[in-house]
Amino acid sequence: MSLKDQLAADTENVFMNSEELADSVTIDGVVISGFLLEQSGEMEELVNVLKVASSVVISADSVIVANGKTYGVASGPHDDGFGSKTVVLGTRL
Repeated sequence: MSLKDQLAADTENVFMNSEELADSVTIDGVVISGFLLEQSGEMEELVNVLKVASSVVISADSVIVANGKTYGVASGPHDDGFGSKTVVLGTRL
């Protein structure tokens, strides 16, 4: 199943980075499913990137909890044109 299909189905979690596995992700207190949490960038400047289905409500002011860590939104949400939104997670709150 492709990422697009996975996010559109919104049924189970997909993980790309074994060091940042998340059992669950909440956005503004709402548990979501069908997400992808990965790290991206150069080794010196890795950022956490969260991808969710386009139906998920998320804004620049959202508070995201992943793996017990609380994040803000550094950049996004950005519509990827394939049925999902991408958000760069900011500094832990």
